[in-house]
Amino acid sequence: MSNYSTRSVNKISPELELNIICSRFEISEGQKTKVDNILAQHLNWDKIITHSIYHKTLPLLHRNLTLFFKEKVPSEVLNTLSSHQKLNSIHNITIAGTLIQIHDVLSRENISVLPVKGVTLAKKLYNDTSLRICSDLDILVER
Repeated sequence: MSNYSTRSVNKISPELELNIICSRFEISEGQKTKVDNILAQHLNWDKIITHSIYHKTLPLLHRNLTLFFKEKVPSEVLNTLSSHQKLNSIHNITIAGTLIQIHDVLSRENISVLPVKGVTLAKKLYNDTSLRICSDLDILVER
């Protein structure tokens, strides 16, 4: 039998719960109400931002807080999220450009390439390459 009680396992901080809910592309009305309740509490915004960077969910957190809860989030928090997101957008545009260059070079040599994950996945899932944090390019090359 486990030493953990159900209550302690199910209890998560409001900061983590906010991150979990806002890490989705679509947020239901019930989830928006839950976020409203969380935002009414005193929150550790540094913890929220740090977790979203660590878990690579900052773009979605930024999008959802800006889109649905802008008036309820401190302006300095939105500015910080916005600064991180701008850097991520620039980085992903650079990665996408590099991916296109690689694809073009290999295509001229009749080498088939299949981009996977990263900006390709973000474009497919969200129709927006900036909503995913990418650190490299992943491609499959035919032998």
